Amino acid sequence: MSELSFDQLSGLVRYIPYGPGLWNAVRRWPDSAVGRLNTVTALWEFSCNAQGTDKWIVLAETLLPALGEFWLGMVGFDWDDIARSFFRPTGLRFRYKMRDGKKKSKKTKLKKAWNFFFPEIGELVAAKLPLARFVKGRKVGNAQRWLWIIDGVAQRALYYWLLVDLGIDFAYNTSSSLIKNPRCWKGGAGWFQGGPGFLGIQADGVVRSTGAPMPQARGGENPPQGVPIYVRPGESVTLGCFAGDSRSLFNRVGSFSLWIEKVTDPGEEGETVGFGSTVLYENRNEYGLAALTTFENDESRGYWLVPKIVASASAPDALYLTDYTVFCRRN
Repeated sequence: MSELSFDQLSGLVRYIPYGPGLWNAVRRWPDSAVGRLNTVTALWEFSCNAQGTDKWIVLAETLLPALGEFWLGMVGFDWDDIARSFFRPTGLRFRYKMRDGKKKSKKTKLKKAWNFFFPEIGELVAAKLPLARFVKGRKVGNAQRWLWIIDGVAQRALYYWLLVDLGIDFAYNTSSSLIKNPRCWKGGAGWFQGGPGFLGIQADGVVRSTGAPMPQARGGENPPQGVPIYVRPGESVTLGCFAGDSRSLFNRVGSFSLWIEKVTDPGEEGETVGFGSTVLYENRNEYGLAALTTFENDESRGYWLVPKIVASASAPDALYLTDYTVFCRRN
């Protein structure tokens, strides 16, 4: 029989119940949740220009994938869910009688409906295993009983955490899918799209301007010609830049940021306008970069809207965005 290597053993320990994997997720979650909520809040007021049947297409393309991910997150299970359900002894819960029969009936119906749409697959699998009734019906001592009760409380807390996280994820997925849908940007006096394409920068803490990746498309009577965007006096322009998939060459990147500046000359520093985001590299799989602004030029001179990006690393490295997309629309 072959022995486990150190890497295999550390990987196994990482994913044991209440192991390092859980505590690492707890440590990273606040920044991830705040980043996703900030993105949802910033993108909430975005106006989609889809017309006619395109509205229904956009609705389906936005909601269906997000609902699918929410459902998969709710019904997902692991080996420890099956083991916990198989070995958990019966009779652990404290029973109490509810005075209001109507409330109890309503609560029971809601619970049945919830379990129908989001079944506990781990419990269903464990119930069908051989000797399941015998193992669950065994007698346990007082100490073991309390350990199981504490485990039940911890699992309930993790379940509520899952609900909150999946709710935030659903809001983030719907808003980001809506704003990245090309049908929402076409219209107005003219529109422009660059990408999704490739963007690579050095992770050295130096701020750089970004253009629009290939392929590029434009339409309307007066479409923007590219990035940076020139906004003439009296014009109103909406500019958005997005990237969901990012990679580091040597895995040394700490964080990276994307925002939009208003400048009088493309080569100079300007004023940040609209929303910009910062992503920790360890949270790159949970949410992506986003920058959005609707700029109305009510002055007598023109301005340039320039997307800016920066990445920092602990040692020389490079950051690659493989799905960087730029949208612009003259309102």
